[in-house]
Amino acid sequence: MPELPEVETVRRLLEPLVKGRRINNVRVNYWRMIQSDHDAFVDTLLGRTFKSIGRVGKFLIFKFDTDLMLISHLRMEGKYIELANHEPDSHYARVVFEFVDGGKLCYDDSRCFGTMQLSNADEYIQNTSLNNVGPEPFDIESAQYLHEVYTKSSRPIKELLLDQTIMTGLGNIYADEVLFLSQVHPELPGKLLSLSEAKRLLINAREVLKKAIEAGGSTIRTYHAAKGVDGKFQHQLYAYDRAGQPCVRCQTPLVKIKVKGRGSTYCPRCQINRALPIVIAITGAMHAGKSTLMKIASNMGYPTLSSDDIVRRIYAQKPSVQKLEQILKISFPNQQVDSSLIMSAILSDSKVKRRLEKWIHPLVKQETLAWIGNQSSSHVFIEVPLLYEAKWEYLALYVIGVSVPYDIQKDRIYRNFKHPDLAFALAQTNQFAVYQNRVDDLLVNNVTLEKFQAMALEAVKKALAVSVKIAQSANF
Repeated sequence: MPELPEVETVRRLLEPLVKGRRINNVRVNYWRMIQSDHDAFVDTLLGRTFKSIGRVGKFLIFKFDTDLMLISHLRMEGKYIELANHEPDSHYARVVFEFVDGGKLCYDDSRCFGTMQLSNADEYIQNTSLNNVGPEPFDIESAQYLHEVYTKSSRPIKELLLDQTIMTGLGNIYADEVLFLSQVHPELPGKLLSLSEAKRLLINAREVLKKAIEAGGSTIRTYHAAKGVDGKFQHQLYAYDRAGQPCVRCQTPLVKIKVKGRGSTYCPRCQINRALPIVIAITGAMHAGKSTLMKIASNMGYPTLSSDDIVRRIYAQKPSVQKLEQILKISFPNQQVDSSLIMSAILSDSKVKRRLEKWIHPLVKQETLAWIGNQSSSHVFIEVPLLYEAKWEYLALYVIGVSVPYDIQKDRIYRNFKHPDLAFALAQTNQFAVYQNRVDDLLVNNVTLEKFQAMALEAVKKALAVSVKIAQSANF
């Protein structure tokens, strides 16, 4: 959807093309976008001469030689295209203005979401479309205004930035950029926003919009300000549409989440949600010693959650047993889930493994997020063996990884499953080695239990201290 810079670019491109030109005829091909009286719309515009084009937020205001005004909102795909009379109308021409001098202006809108409405100089601001439009960042004198409004709400700050009644001009693209530059998490509740963060948001909103206007806006996917005109600001984006790419500040891969239905890209290390506890994740190979770390954290008084425990609870439910049998194409004796059968099924068929993960991962993630949100502790520990495979590393501010030599791991798996072939296969398919260079701290469990417990204790203490420093540096 075109945002303020794109609409301002349209205004600047369009004004010299229409200024001083008189309307000879108006053809409306899609009346549903006309919000004025249909019978009067064409008659009122006939003979009028374009004087100038203004803008209020994302609305274009066409001004004529009388006090008549046409209020136009481009919505998602709307654009104006100037053509000669002998040229065919643009492909998605919904309204066509024909000029006395022989040219024409097509309002082109493939999605038909745009709107037009007539008003006059005395009443147009009171028009229902404009009446609730908030001030632009350039017109807000003090961040105190934003702070006072935002801290009255528990809505996520991303949603508040998109609320055009509070401050107009930021759409999804530029809201992501402003939050990234301000180092504010998109899900941070407005009520927790500090005055210094509100100042950063206002300063960066002005700066981002200013630079985007200078660059002609952003050409993202299908939107162009005009025929043959591309904006350049998309080449300067730090966050939007860069999920999976490294953060320019800390090199952490950017993450895309949904905030009230809108895609939001952010850096999980630079933009920390202070409404939630700091999450320390423990991951690693099967039977490597992850539970030892979790027990130490629990003994220190910190809440702990194992994704394996969540999986076991889900598998214990009768509907889940039926779902598993359907996915794995096997039958469990007495409707009791057998982990050995599950392991054998996913090891023998990678497609079955993907189907299982596609079903179970979202369920585990949903429960994990709900659990984190309900904790009041400063830190929580989550054990997620497939942290990187599931692409959940963004949930944690700090990750401890645990690896184990192949022979030791195979013996431990065998003691658990009592199945030599399965133990060999599971040890052989250990994928943690691929990801272990991405953890913040790596423990190698090739020592006695006593020594490993001592290593684990130091690792937990280090995680607590370092994660606090990371959080403090992000929330400057």
